[in-house]
Order: sequence, then structure tokens, then C-alpha cells
Amino acid sequence: MKQLLFLVVLICCVNQLDAQTSAIVTDRPDITESAAVVPTGWLQGEHGFSYSDDYYHTFEIASTLMRLGLNEHTELRVGFSPTLNELPERDSSDYKLVQGFDLGVKSILYAGYKVNVATIGSIGTAYYNTDNLENLQPYFSILFAGSFELFDFWSIGINTGADWNEEENYLQYPFSVSNAFSLGDKMGYFVEVFGPDFTEDGFSLDAGLTYLISDNFQVDISGGFHFDYETSFISTGFAYRFEL
Repeated sequence: MKQLLFLVVLICCVNQLDAQTSAIVTDRPDITESAAVVPTGWLQGEHGFSYSDDYYHTFEIASTLMRLGLNEHTELRVGFSPTLNELPERDSSDYKLVQGFDLGVKSILYAGYKVNVATIGSIGTAYYNTDNLENLQPYFSILFAGSFELFDFWSIGINTGADWNEEENYLQYPFSVSNAFSLGDKMGYFVEVFGPDFTEDGFSLDAGLTYLISDNFQVDISGGFHFDYETSFISTGFAYRFEL
């Protein structure tokens, strides 16, 4: 009940904010990061819940990305993704907690009429076995994001870059391509293909809907399928922004 009351109050508050020239641009629910930054002096929060029908039956609870606009070309990003994994083979415990934390900066490299290009650099940590919190794994990531507006109702987003994770001890080259379509002023949908490494086999497909409650508040729902693991996933969440 408290969570529902918080959402109602939050929606009312963001509806009272002065409207910007454009609506909120989020980095969820699709995997592809946008090539846009949060307006200067604004704080944007993006939160979600997801479930993956994989071997561990992974629940990602209250995943959070906070984005702060530093100037018209740069934003600071802090992310946190607490995750519950079911471990049916263990008698002592059914779940373990995996906590991921990352700190990053997104910078606009090029801003044109129909084309935008940005880069995102981040560092982070993750606990993979939290019974004793000893397996702390660092990772580093550099990502390039491009967006291309084909028509007023259709845009394409492309991501690629490199990730290094100490657990795997080698570079991976993630990729994603997202087609986004607007359905009027409030609703949109996307269809996306993505994968952990474009040099290897294996990719995933997802699609979803977004709805603008106001220019500063958006809700979403999405789902997809990992072809390499033959597992499905669903997700829902919301995003908001306000001027500091």
C-alpha cells in the first residue's frame, strides 16, 4: 500500500513540473541505450522488475538507474540491480542475492537533425556468490550508442562496444539494434535484437510497449526470448524526471 501511495504522489508531482520541449527519453525497457542525455540540472530515475525463466529462475527486483544531467552533452549515471536466483539443488537455501552496482558517464559525441551518437563508459562490481560476499567481481564497459530517425514515427537505435569481466577474464562485444515506433503522442512500441557478443553465436529478441502519463513520467512493459538458452523473460517498470 505504501508503494502504491508513493507512485500516486510521484505521478502527481511530476505532472506539476514545467513541461520541457520534449518528453522524457529513457534507457529502458529495451536493452539498447539511447543516444540522448538528461537535461542539465534534471534528475531522472528508471526502475523495473523482471523475471527470466532460466535455470536459476532469475528475479531482478527494483533495478534502478539514476541519471543526472551535468550539462547539455553529459550525464552521470548510477545503477543498482538486486537479483534473486532460485537454487533448487541446494538444501540449505533456496535463494541467493546477487547485487550489481555500476557508475558511469554518458557523453554526446554528435547531435544532428536526424542522427545522434553518444558514448557510455562505466565501471562496476557484482557479487556472484553472496553466502559470504567473497566473490566480488569488477567489470569495465565502453559502449557506443547511435540513434537514427527514419521518419517521424520510426527511429532505429544501435549499440556496440566492449565489456571486460574478471569472472570471464576476456573481452565481450555486446550489440543491440532496436526499432522504435510511436503510436500517437503517448504510446510507443519497440522490437529489438541483441546479444552478449557479436563475434559469437547466440542472440535474443524482445519487444515492448511504453506509455507517457506525462512528459516527465513513463510506464512500460516488455518481454522476449533468449535463443541461445531457450529461455523467456518479462519486464515492467517506470521512469520519471524532475528539475533540481
